[in-house]
Amino acid sequence: MKNILYILFFVLSTSFGQQSLVELKDLYDREYNGSTTGSDGNDVNINPNLGFDSANPNQEFYRSADSFMAELLMWRSTGSIVHFNRMKGWIDNMESDAVDVQSGGQTYKGWPSTSQCGQSNPSVTEIDRCANGTPLWEFFIGRFVMEFLKDIHHSPTFKAQLNLDYPNWWQGRVDWWEENVFEKWYNNTEQNGGALADNAYRNRTHMATEVAQMAACIYAINGNTTAKDVYDNIMFNGMPGSSNHSGESMAGQLEYDSGNDLYEWSSIWGNSASIGPQDVNHNGHMIPAVVTGYEVGEHWTVTDLIRFANTTNRTVSNFNNYNFYRNVDLSGGTGSNGDLSDALMLRITQWNESMHDNFADNADANDANRAPFAGTLYYNEYMLQNGRPIYPEHWVPVDGVFGGTSNPNPTPGNNDNATLINSLRWFYDH
Repeated sequence: MKNILYILFFVLSTSFGQQSLVELKDLYDREYNGSTTGSDGNDVNINPNLGFDSANPNQEFYRSADSFMAELLMWRSTGSIVHFNRMKGWIDNMESDAVDVQSGGQTYKGWPSTSQCGQSNPSVTEIDRCANGTPLWEFFIGRFVMEFLKDIHHSPTFKAQLNLDYPNWWQGRVDWWEENVFEKWYNNTEQNGGALADNAYRNRTHMATEVAQMAACIYAINGNTTAKDVYDNIMFNGMPGSSNHSGESMAGQLEYDSGNDLYEWSSIWGNSASIGPQDVNHNGHMIPAVVTGYEVGEHWTVTDLIRFANTTNRTVSNFNNYNFYRNVDLSGGTGSNGDLSDALMLRITQWNESMHDNFADNADANDANRAPFAGTLYYNEYMLQNGRPIYPEHWVPVDGVFGGTSNPNPTPGNNDNATLINSLRWFYDH
């Protein structure tokens, strides 16, 4: 019987490209364990266990965020408690290293960016970063933490068991990150010009959309209207008059190329794509925010995702060595444009299958494994085959809005059970 199930599992695991789910899972495990090497023979992985077991003085949380996202996607698509436990441990470690900091005249928890101390001619902003932390770094990891917590919220069966095993852990984490990252930097008035929320309404498209991603997840959990406003303003409605970028939005930045069915945009608010075109190095920072918006039913559509995928696919000049055009409009030459960004960029490949297959087939080529590429590719391949993840149990794009975003105890819908593939995977693993 087990052999029959294994055959079924193998058939379901085979991708249209050269690397199957089994092969991508094996590659991901090797990436995580640091057993992949670069052309110089050295380990090219950033160890997330070391990154999250620090006080974040040198951007460790930021640089480990792609590992957190990869673990989240592996948990979604395997259902394995191993991936859940890693993320839980990383969150607990980060919180344990937080200390009292100041923002907007109030005391919060945070991580002073001590690498910013002692710079020549430090500005007030640099002094504040040294003492109280860096909003960019904290939003960068905070959005993935909150997405993880959102996925738990949208998994009533799993959440109920979690609350039995670790009473108040989930609610405590929601409250902690909402207060000590989102609220803290929203209320901060010492940085970025001194206006309320200027650390949410950031001065580049990719930076602002990172904040929007965290805000969307907060709203999906508890209906926080301030978070909803931040997300809507950055992505669609336009930022408020009190901000430094009044009226500007991500949707308003996009320029549609009908000939190639893709978007181009400037990274600088209020400019056309020909002025400060979005660099590919930071395109990947924005992509997860757009995908998350789609996943929680906020504005973005499959049509938008296909266009972003087409944009990203066009920027790849060579899949074998991960070369990209510098900007989304193909200006600025080509070259390696940042492995962290490349890993985040892969969130879009399930909406362009040829791009997905090309990345999957070359995921372990040359020096590609400086970040956990295979986790995202595994997830996207699973989604291409199954149409929904194992977690969250309630998948908004298929099942609709989750019981009202502010409902803390929604009734599971008809499709809130794990699929057959979960049973097959469990049987195979045991």
